[in-house]
Amino acid sequence: MKNKDKIIIGVIVILIITPIIINEIVMRPRLALINDVSKIVEIIKKTELPVMTKEIVIDNGFKINNKNYEVKGHGVIFLEKNYSVMLSRNGMCALKMDYDDKIMFQKEECPNYRLVNGEKKIVNK
Repeated sequence: MKNKDKIIIGVIVILIITPIIINEIVMRPRLALINDVSKIVEIIKKTELPVMTKEIVIDNGFKINNKNYEVKGHGVIFLEKNYSVMLSRNGMCALKMDYDDKIMFQKEECPNYRLVNGEKKIVNK
């Protein structure tokens, strides 16, 4: 095999592998955030929550029944008929709404909702 052929094969390999590596670098943080929301959902499903609990604030972790759970990011868990989870990290947001079991993703921070007088309101930090 000539040097010219080796260079051509090398360029082709680089052109094929580079998008795969870039995609992996971009997708990994998104998948980690979505997986963290899935973990929170599983914890909520398995935990018997106090009756009066309506919201749980996430600030690099959260506490249920005097047990601490670590999770990177900030957000909130609302306990309604079902439950919703909003988790922000690194300018991204993963959401699980109370009417659906799917986890959605957006490339911006989640709105900062809190319960104010029994209603969900967007608040400033």
